[in-house]
Amino acid sequence: MKNKNIWIIVASILILLIIAFILKLSKGESNKQEVYQTYKVAYDPPINLKGKASPQAIKTFRNNSKVGQFINTKVTNGQSVKQGMPLINYQINNIHREELQRKINNAQNKINIDYRRLNHQPNSKLIQNKLHRDESSLFEAQRQLNHFDQQVNANIYAPFNGKVDLNSNEEIAVGAPILKLVSLETQIFTPVSEFDLKKLKVGKKVKIKVISTDKSTVGKIKKISQLPTSYDEESTQLADNDMNQSSQSSDQLSGIQLNDTSNSDNNDLSKYNVVIGDLGSSIRSGYSTEIKVPLKTIKLPRSVLNRNHDVFVLKKDHTVERRDILIERKNGEIFVKKGLKIGEKLIVKPAKTMNDGDKVEVSS
Repeated sequence: MKNKNIWIIVASILILLIIAFILKLSKGESNKQEVYQTYKVAYDPPINLKGKASPQAIKTFRNNSKVGQFINTKVTNGQSVKQGMPLINYQINNIHREELQRKINNAQNKINIDYRRLNHQPNSKLIQNKLHRDESSLFEAQRQLNHFDQQVNANIYAPFNGKVDLNSNEEIAVGAPILKLVSLETQIFTPVSEFDLKKLKVGKKVKIKVISTDKSTVGKIKKISQLPTSYDEESTQLADNDMNQSSQSSDQLSGIQLNDTSNSDNNDLSKYNVVIGDLGSSIRSGYSTEIKVPLKTIKLPRSVLNRNHDVFVLKKDHTVERRDILIERKNGEIFVKKGLKIGEKLIVKPAKTMNDGDKVEVSS
């Protein structure tokens, strides 16, 4: 009986020790603090593009017999010229201009006579109709003279600041190019995918690096095409015709260059031409560039939002601040509109019991 009591006492002590051990482990687990991951607030990474530098404008001057007889050029190859400077000598066809001026004078004289006759017969439909015809003739004669003068100016004077590229041929036939005027200002043309297009806007500043020289500069988005490059049939036709027109717009130059280098097929994403100008420093035409378009948008992972769609911001003393933020959801992504600063750290997967001012432990 005595031995039985001893075993009962030993068993009771063992049970008490086991219970105490379990309670100690349980208390240790309850005191153990959870370690949280953090997410650092930052702008979205920039859009990376590639492009080619091209002149802002190129004008080809051709031997135009309607202006007169070509004599010679007034500039040398490679010469820099200012807008309005004469580039070519023509023996102007003054006889033709005098004929056009004579038509204007004759039409004006007829109108003067019509008005004098109307003073005596103000209700005469016949005279009123004749006045109308004579006024139309005067308008047409003035239009023809203006067109002739514009042709002369367009075929002799520089329309913008640029450098001269002379034709090397000594004999220049009618219709053949005499020289090209290349704009001193350069632009960069780059194709942008349909997904990146919505992130761009005219006037946005970009960073540019010239690949061959490793030099950097800045620029601005000047134009975003409305149609994808696959619709740029006019530019393709200009390229096929070896640029036979007397002048090429920057849009046409853009299309030619991009069509030559895209090698796209029907399965590719749509791409749109973007023109970058206002360059901080000059870039030689034809040079390849890398372009970074900084983005000012902030995206957040869902894991930092709690049930009330607010966040816990980690402070320097390792306490947290519960903060309401303004967000916008687009295509399944969460964008911050207001309430956060770049560089702030947010608690990832905050506990449901976490409160403003709680002290937390975070992983380094």
